[in-house]
Amino acid sequence: TADARTTGRRRPATFFEQGDIEGGLEFYFDDANGPGTWKRRTEAERQVSRDNAWTVVAGEGEWSVTCDEVGSLRMPVLLMGGEKSPRRLVNVVDATHKCLPSAKRATIPNAAHAMNRQNPAAFDAALVKFLLD
Repeated sequence: TADARTTGRRRPATFFEQGDIEGGLEFYFDDANGPGTWKRRTEAERQVSRDNAWTVVAGEGEWSVTCDEVGSLRMPVLLMGGEKSPRRLVNVVDATHKCLPSAKRATIPNAAHAMNRQNPAAFDAALVKFLLD
């Protein structure tokens, strides 16, 4: 449901509405990637997130892509997810794969949503394998 898909976005919006951008971003990053993720980011990474905080809640509840639209893709597609990703994000990959069964899948071990940062070697290997197959 839309509620399940946007749960992680609704809470940051509550923080943002109260003027607590930092708290909203911490909730968002920790929710998607595990506790302490926000604090482990470098100051430069946190600043980029602050500068773009609106993207966390932009389009909240607006999921306008249909399964038929996804299924109409005619190019190779790689669906990637992290082994430690929250269930709601795994559900998005699962639903997308049902709409596009020809897509390849890769699950990056020891990583959550920020898999390219949390396990860059495995992320790169999965991507290169997909591109070379």
